[in-house]
Amino acid sequence: MRATLLLSTLLLGPSAAAQSERRLDDFSSASRWRAEASDGVAASARPFEGGLRLDYDFSRGSGYAFLRRELPLELPENFELSFRIRGEGAANALELKLVDASGENVWWHRRPDYVPPGEWTTIRVRRRQIEFAWGPTQYRTLRRAAAIEFVVAAGSGGGRGWIAVDDLAITPLPVPPAVPPEPRLSGGDGTPLVLDLGYRREFGGLKLGWAGAARDYSVQLSDDRRAWRTVREVRGSDGGTDWLRLEESEARFVRIVPADRSPSAPAATLSSRRSRRPSGAASIRAASSASRITGRWRRRPMAAIAASSTKAVRSRSAAAASAWNRSWSTTAA
Repeated sequence: MRATLLLSTLLLGPSAAAQSERRLDDFSSASRWRAEASDGVAASARPFEGGLRLDYDFSRGSGYAFLRRELPLELPENFELSFRIRGEGAANALELKLVDASGENVWWHRRPDYVPPGEWTTIRVRRRQIEFAWGPTQYRTLRRAAAIEFVVAAGSGGGRGWIAVDDLAITPLPVPPAVPPEPRLSGGDGTPLVLDLGYRREFGGLKLGWAGAARDYSVQLSDDRRAWRTVREVRGSDGGTDWLRLEESEARFVRIVPADRSPSAPAATLSSRRSRRPSGAASIRAASSASRITGRWRRRPMAAIAASSTKAVRSRSAAAASAWNRSWSTTAA
């Protein structure tokens, strides 16, 4: 049995592979940074495990506390900022802010209800995840910055806590092509379904809709089609629709591996979507003789991407339905 496969992937951009990372601050000199806070909030900074620690106290009211450094930056057309973080405290908003030379225009990446991890963890923030926050400028594309801030803003948790940051770096990324390469699909008839995205790219999830009996299967990713890593295992699917959240995933190849690889195993249709907000859809259903890929690409402005990838994967903008600007189709044996 073969399957008809409909696919339009959630492709968010090229990955950071093979790019040169540039260290912006190793936090060896705490004097470059200062701690400040809004009225009624206590804040202080001190060295911590090679990084810099910000202590905050929202006990007397809501507000914010932050670390700030003057750091002139000429930003490439596409890039990724990264840093390590750990801390203790309840759920509050974590914000990374970039401020221009006027001090009036601010761009940010915001994670509401963020709980600091107990161990050092790396956060990566791409240009598409940085939005214009406020300011009088009419030019809202981020080209340069004069200062950077790490902010904790009182959220649902409040209270006392701290975060420590270290190893701030920037990595230039390839600029997305004007016309993305057409994905290629292979497999079926009891063999794994393999999607080749053309090069290593980002995506946020899959929506798999099986037709037939309940299925056990795995979702695997690879950069070279030789070394595969399993990112999700599904057991006891009811044969309907499976929404699989794969936030901030990167790979060139996506493989769906059924536990039952016999030729009589239920076939499927696979589709996923790129939308104005990353919904990461993919759909699988039974089909007949030929395997066909069809789909459409949509573009959306960088500022439209939600700062919270969790909310982004969950949501889809109805207005984006009119934003299709490229369609493609191909046939896979």
